[in-house]
Amino acid sequence: MDLYLARHTQSMGNVANIIDDNSINSSDKNGLSDLGKEQAKELAMKLEKYRFDIIVISKFKRTKETIDPYVRNHKVKVVVSDVIGERNAGIFAGKPKTAMKDYCLANSITDRVSWRPDKGESLLEVYQRAKKFISYLKTNFGNKSVLVVGHTNFLRCLDIAIRNSDIMDFYSGKELEHGEIKHYKL
Repeated sequence: MDLYLARHTQSMGNVANIIDDNSINSSDKNGLSDLGKEQAKELAMKLEKYRFDIIVISKFKRTKETIDPYVRNHKVKVVVSDVIGERNAGIFAGKPKTAMKDYCLANSITDRVSWRPDKGESLLEVYQRAKKFISYLKTNFGNKSVLVVGHTNFLRCLDIAIRNSDIMDFYSGKELEHGEIKHYKL
């Protein structure tokens, strides 16, 4: 399988520098910023050199808006998956990007990978979702070309699972930039 990962382009939440609320779909008002819309057009041009059998996006507006410029010009099946959503930040949703890290530092929480915010999920749980998603891809699209448009924490966990790396090294890794593409052979 040829697997391509792309991070959604800049969202309004990114501009506001807040943790997006991914816990319920009805609260998803966070579409792309003006820059994000331009980045989505640039991403569509970059994707022209590939052909995809399927595109998998999360249920959140920003992933759909990211891939729309490409999909408008190509007949490709788009699947919406609940599995690939961003980490549920629980009580930290809508707070500044540094809120979880600051909380962990203030409360001497050193294992930020296993730590679960109240009403949220741990990165370890996101990693488990990523591993299940790989199995789903292999079972359903084994010899296909697949593009996944997702969110930074999920995509980082997916990268770690694909490379069979240690999830505890999550914070030493590099996140994909908005609209960046990464390719894997599975």
